[in-house]
Amino acid sequence: MVVSRPSPDSLIVYFAELADDGIGGKISSLNFAGGSYLSSSVTVVDVAGTGASGSEDGSASVTSFVDPHYIIPFPENTDQPEALYISDEFGHAIRKLNLTTLETTTVIGNGTAGARDGTGTDALVAYPAGGEFYRKNLFFINGESDFDTAFQFNRDGTPTIRMYNSMTGAVTTVAGDPGRNGQRDGALRNARFMHPHDLAIDSSLSENLPFIYVFEGCGAVVRSIDLARGEVNTVAGLANTHNDEDGGPSEARFEYLSAGVLENYNGHITIYAVDREGQSIRTIVEDTPMPTRAPTITRAPSRSPVTPLPSSAIRITTIFEELTLSFDADEEQKFRDNYKETLAKAYNIDISQITIIQLERGSVIVSTQIEGSPDTLENVRNTPADVVFSQENGFNTDAYGIPTQQVQNQENGGGSDDDALDPALLAAAIIVPIVVLLLILLGIYYYCLHERKKKKAAEYAGASDINAS
Repeated sequence: MVVSRPSPDSLIVYFAELADDGIGGKISSLNFAGGSYLSSSVTVVDVAGTGASGSEDGSASVTSFVDPHYIIPFPENTDQPEALYISDEFGHAIRKLNLTTLETTTVIGNGTAGARDGTGTDALVAYPAGGEFYRKNLFFINGESDFDTAFQFNRDGTPTIRMYNSMTGAVTTVAGDPGRNGQRDGALRNARFMHPHDLAIDSSLSENLPFIYVFEGCGAVVRSIDLARGEVNTVAGLANTHNDEDGGPSEARFEYLSAGVLENYNGHITIYAVDREGQSIRTIVEDTPMPTRAPTITRAPSRSPVTPLPSSAIRITTIFEELTLSFDADEEQKFRDNYKETLAKAYNIDISQITIIQLERGSVIVSTQIEGSPDTLENVRNTPADVVFSQENGFNTDAYGIPTQQVQNQENGGGSDDDALDPALLAAAIIVPIVVLLLILLGIYYYCLHERKKKKAAEYAGASDINAS
């Protein structure tokens, strides 16, 4: 399920809709009038797919899916994704839906189950499940069927965690032992997973590598993949032990984890996990960096306090997607100086009012705090990044290019404490939509699972009648 806000008055929730008999499906959307979940006017729209089972690429009216399940937005962390990547589970492929043209193309796999690395449709995937983009790389679950999990072996070379480079099309295995399932921690390619369903990414612990959480269904645990250290660990739960208990990492128990969402609020991690069989949404709270984290698992959503801003300040994130710096000390300092001088000139403020909070390498991402008057902050909010970072304002566009986007993260408009937004209300405003979305996802998943079980039961009954005769 993916949320898009093309404008303040527009709210669209994309979701995968299976056919009534559990075979085939399409991508649909809920369009909320007025841009609010509480809107009394909601329209259901068919976005792409005929509803019949198939692997046809093309326009919205001819596209077909075998078993669409997880939907992954690209780029990540945006209010208006450009494309949706769809895990076609029993189609053994990952499809891309362009939200501008509504054209669907197969980008990974060709319908044959497996775990072969390669490029695009030459690579094989099996039962692909949840995933998330980190910059231009899609990390996704190469899953397994319930049959393979039950009998502790895997015929299709899964389950593993894979990575797809959206620029080159290359698919590589990141973690897991192809051909074997289990719940073994250790080195990346020596570790084993048991029926993983979804993953969530924390990008704050390394400047170049994501930290990945994996949610296992039948395995009933949360695992972590530390790419910087090259290891897989169990974060919470006990391997293959099913229950519904809160507590610390060794005391908590899960029934069947099917999805998860991560929030990083100034270094405080909160993970919302859908426990499908436990019929609950669990929170996993971690307040210290790995590997010393000691998470707490509860049912009540929780949020760590946000570091307050000065009385009149705004925080922005500027992304230079095509820029890669070598980041020796001299070059980094030149970039920092030019960046701050450009902002100072563009907004007519003193350079002392600008603080670079974090500069992330790779696709250069700069988190910045700007202090100033209400008029200054209004100017920051309304001036496009390509206007600010121009040669007219002294920015070295020849060396650094132009940022692809600039996002407002947080602000404080000044005034007395009585005028400030209540943190509890702020937390509720953010948490409630997440919980609502997860509940909708849980309901859709239950419905589809029920329909699929009915179909399989009918197939087995028919096969038994034939054998008996």
